[in-house]
Amino acid sequence: MANIHVEGFGLYGFGSGTHAGAGVAAALLAGIYAEVGGKVTGNIDGGCELIEGLPWDDTDESYWLRGVGSVQAGRTYTLRRVLPSPLTTFIISFRLSLAQLPQEATSTVLFDIRDNSNNVMGTMFVATTGALIWNYGNGTVTTSGPVLVAEATHHFEMSINKTTGAIAAYVDEVQVFNTTVDFADDDAVAQYTVGSASTVTTINDRNYILITDLIVRDTSGTYNNTFPIGDRRVATLLVDSDDEDHQGWTPEPLQRFGTGVLSLADTASAAVVTAASITATNLGAGDFTIEGSFRFDVLPTGSAAATLFSKWRADNNQRSYQLYKGGPDLNNGYLVFRTSTDGTSGTVADKVMWPWEPDVGVWYHIALCRDGGDLLLFIDGIQQGLPIADADTYFAGSARAALGAEQNGVGGVVSTFDGWLDEVRLTVGLSRYSANFAPPTDKFPRGAFDDPDWSNVALLAGFDSGIADDGPNTLTLTAVNSATAITPGDGDAAYETLNKHTPSDRTFIQAALLPAMGTFTLTDLPTAAEEVVLGSETYTFVAALTTAFDVLIGADIEETISNLIAAINTGPGEGVTYGTGTTINVDAGAELLPSSQMLAIAATPGAAGNTIPSTTTCADGSWTDTTLDGGADIPGYSAFGLEPLPRGVTVVDSITLMTRQWKTDSGSATTQTAFEGPAGAADQGTDRPISTSPTFYADTFEEDPDTNGVLTPSTINNGQVRINRTT
Repeated sequence: MANIHVEGFGLYGFGSGTHAGAGVAAALLAGIYAEVGGKVTGNIDGGCELIEGLPWDDTDESYWLRGVGSVQAGRTYTLRRVLPSPLTTFIISFRLSLAQLPQEATSTVLFDIRDNSNNVMGTMFVATTGALIWNYGNGTVTTSGPVLVAEATHHFEMSINKTTGAIAAYVDEVQVFNTTVDFADDDAVAQYTVGSASTVTTINDRNYILITDLIVRDTSGTYNNTFPIGDRRVATLLVDSDDEDHQGWTPEPLQRFGTGVLSLADTASAAVVTAASITATNLGAGDFTIEGSFRFDVLPTGSAAATLFSKWRADNNQRSYQLYKGGPDLNNGYLVFRTSTDGTSGTVADKVMWPWEPDVGVWYHIALCRDGGDLLLFIDGIQQGLPIADADTYFAGSARAALGAEQNGVGGVVSTFDGWLDEVRLTVGLSRYSANFAPPTDKFPRGAFDDPDWSNVALLAGFDSGIADDGPNTLTLTAVNSATAITPGDGDAAYETLNKHTPSDRTFIQAALLPAMGTFTLTDLPTAAEEVVLGSETYTFVAALTTAFDVLIGADIEETISNLIAAINTGPGEGVTYGTGTTINVDAGAELLPSSQMLAIAATPGAAGNTIPSTTTCADGSWTDTTLDGGADIPGYSAFGLEPLPRGVTVVDSITLMTRQWKTDSGSATTQTAFEGPAGAADQGTDRPISTSPTFYADTFEEDPDTNGVLTPSTINNGQVRINRTT
């Protein structure tokens, strides 16, 4: 491949909005670029930022990297990129624009080249006159006159041969020098920077450069190995999801309902939104419903807690109620609802505890109700476990209701939920759900006309118009520590189609590899000879053990189910709690759940587990279904169309597929992207190992898979992207 790096900084095909720049900036920081002496941000922050259009040209629709050449006293800013392997010959090209010509010689740098030890081997300066100066260590080469002017767009191209010393450069397709030099450093080029600025004392806010459409090619490929001699534009195209058949892949846009969501993710300090302490948020002894949509960015670790909703202040005994997800060392990582009747730690009770391992980046609707004296937990409309009897009167106290954390004192925030929230509603005096239900697909209704129980709504926040209470009480909500209402703008099409909005860096597609599961429930002790079937094994409850696969009836329901789990997993207790000679269940494992239940999990993940039998003859026992269910395979491949290119495009150098991939569990996995031509032939990318940390990968294709010739606009417009799971 001739094209090594292609970077458009988010050009074309995007809607307007600053979140595009912020999303691409986050991608840069995540590993596409290494930063030296500065930083990339979505906002002006003394380093680099991505902006849409040029400040002096409101007709420009491109995204530009700005500020990399900003000169501030005592600081330098550089974006550095490491080459996949060192090169002796290459061409670099980009578009640039200067806010103004530098006030001091060699204070503004377009780019430099470096060896493997980060030693600078050559630097392209902008002179105060607009001339270009190439410093190669043993001397300089200067253009014969000015070639750059301020507040104008230029196209720059330069070829470098470290072996022969030959260099040539063009500005706006006019050659500005062509000569041979003697480099002081004979090593190959291992990395380069763009837009660095020397440390000087002059401070001028407008002394910056803007760069976009950056292309680096190695001059040794079949295509694109010579000067393009033309202004190349990098078009960022998005895959087309107009076809609803995604073959198992699931879109996960950051946008939920309406236009806005509450962001508590990526904040420098713990963030929360609180409401003033009023009686409307007291639950007392009656029915209630706490619900909302929640999406984790980072799961809690260790003994930390991530609070979804609370009226809980531990520092001065103002505990009332709290719904949180624990880290692995806190209540086994369960989703917990705890309460207090007098505000002190002595009456704290963990009423609901449920094992829940959510995927990061996925929206879940969570609802916790008290219905006629029973607590019910629902995740995406499905009741989790059994009803929990609860007749307590929760402490009222003076704690503030809090979304996404527990607030202690005026500014102290603990147990923060790291992620996003949307459509959070507290209904007091009413249980909205008593059985499985279809989770919301839109915003909650507003007003008595659409919601007959509107008067019971104590708090309702949708974040479409900022951080505000949309409920009848119109409570004052306070954002603490960078809690922010954002507008993702990625709509319901996570693949992002033509004429859809700008994609967010938090938007992705996922394909689950899930094991089939089933829940076994006992409501009373079994009688002798009653059986439980799981997979190919049958377990018989007995009063005294005699043979293999016997399970001893315990003193209570929990002990009995624990004995059954030990038999399934062949855990401790052989010959004491289950029959000697029992072998491990090869089809499924089991674990104890709260509320006297057992969760069975298929040993092998995937749809095949959905055929594993799960039945019982227990009069007081039941399975969720006659077979385990919920198993899902990762699809063998998925093909998606591409957006059309921008109008007027006649030349296509290459197509680069950029992926950001990760998985949520351990074990080996690889994926492979492929570019498929209009006639169906495909060029395969590289097998990419997938880890639990998000990783960027790029595959570049420079020929039409069908003809093995150069790419054309038709190849792109009618081609497809394919994703294979290879391991």
